[in-house]
Amino acid sequence: RSRQGRWDVASGEFRELVESGENVHLSPALLKVLLNNYSCALQKTHRKKEARIIAARAAAISSALPEKALVDISALQSQHNGKLQ
Repeated sequence: RSRQGRWDVASGEFRELVESGENVHLSPALLKVLLNNYSCALQKTHRKKEARIIAARAAAISSALPEKALVDISALQSQHNGKLQ
């Protein structure tokens, strides 16, 4: 959705993915990627305060990750039946 410029829809989808990811205990590296993308979508919809809060969560995860973390999103993609676009 973000590629289509539909940031309002993308932000809602990222919120759902983050919530789902927290429920299934995704790897911290993948959760960081989702949070960063969610923050970007919030910024594009002029929700800067929320974006800063989400970006801070991603930054907190960053400090706990190894420098070269590998992220495999295939499990998340299959779980959400193609919601990532």
